[in-house]
Parts: sequence; structure tokens; C-alpha cells
Amino acid sequence: MAFFRLGYCFFSVLSLTLSNNDETFKVPVDIYMTENLRGWACKVFSMSAFNGQKYHLMRHVPADREERIVSMFRQGNALAMEMLYADYASYLTGVCARYIRNDDDLKDVLQEGFIKIFTQIDRFEYRGKGSLRAWASRIMVNESLQALRRQKQLTCSLPEDMMPDLPDEEPDTDGLKADTLVRLIRKLPDGYRAVLNLYVLEGKSHKEIARLLGIKPDSSASQLHRAKNMLAQLIKNHQGGKL
Repeated sequence: MAFFRLGYCFFSVLSLTLSNNDETFKVPVDIYMTENLRGWACKVFSMSAFNGQKYHLMRHVPADREERIVSMFRQGNALAMEMLYADYASYLTGVCARYIRNDDDLKDVLQEGFIKIFTQIDRFEYRGKGSLRAWASRIMVNESLQALRRQKQLTCSLPEDMMPDLPDEEPDTDGLKADTLVRLIRKLPDGYRAVLNLYVLEGKSHKEIARLLGIKPDSSASQLHRAKNMLAQLIKNHQGGKL
């Protein structure tokens, strides 16, 4: 089956389950008048509820609710943050989990990403259904890539001359559950996984990926080729009971 089914799987399955029923997830009403936003974010992402790593479908967010959230931010209503978090935390966790393998690092990226969303939303221009989610996703992708760059984990794990020159192999995703596919992709080296995500899911060209990751376009194409081959092997191992 076509490799680009990967994109469908990622967008149909969302992310680590996060409960928003606990009082911990309530945004302080005086958050605009204090400096406790970072403290609130730290508290939320240190919650044990985050550790329940189950994948599920994204909840439907009506277009009028998106527009209402944006309007409430404009009015300085702290409830807007609670609503945005409740509606998008799970989805945005899934976005970051595509790039960040370590769960502690994932919490840090989510924390910084939500702080940027909350503090920069005055720059956001609502352009119809899904535009808020798309804007927030771009922030989370950028935060994820910055985290990987800081850790210097965006280069391939082996030197180019040590990598076997294998023919391009399309991963056979037929019959794979979406959460299994996500789990296998998270096993890829960070650089491979980042290129795969940016090319398949974000629709970036190799020139754009090179600029984002600080690599050459040829390196982006090479890492995508090897990511696909490695993923194909991981899928075969899973289907053969080796994973």
C-alpha cells in the first residue's frame, strides 16, 4: 500500500491520553495579572495522567468554538486557555510525539509550546475552521525541532559512508493499527524521524527541510530514503513477532 497512508494514520490517531477532569488543569483566573503561567504549565505536564500513553481519535472541535476561543483571548478571558488546552492538548501531544521520543523531553516541549501559544495568540489571525489548530501545530513542530537541535540529534546516527546503499523500499502499512505504526516510527533515529515527518506529514520539500534542520537538501533526501527502509524493516520485524 502507498507509503503516504502514513499521513492518514498520523492524522486519524492522536496522541497520548490527557485527562482534563482534574482541578490541576484549571487555569488560574488571575493568570494574566501574574507570572504563574509557567508554573501552571509545569504542574500540568508533571501530572501522572500524562504517562497514560494511549492513542485515540481527536475530538471534534466545531469551527464556531475555535472562533470563540480566539475572541475570548482577545478579551483577556483566562477561560480561553482552559478551553484551548482541553480541546487541543491531546492532538498537540501527538504532533510533538512524532518528533520527540523521550517522554520527559516531550513534556518540556509541550510546556514551552503551550506557553508560546498562550502568549503569542494575539498575533494569530483566524482564517476559518482548522486554522487555530494548524497554527498551534506549527508552533509545536518548531518547538520540537528546536529541542532536537539543542540536543544535536538531527543528524543520522551513522556516518554516510557506513550506511548500506539499499534500494528504496516502501513500508507496507496494510493491516497495521495506527498506534502500532506511531510506536514503530518513534523507534527511528531522531534525524530520520524528523525528515520523515516533515516530508510526509508537513508536506515540506527537501530544500525546506534542509533549511529547517540545518542540513543539505541531499542529506534530507538521503535520510528520508533510509528512514523508509528502516521503517519497512521495523514493520517486517513487528509482523514477524520480533518486536
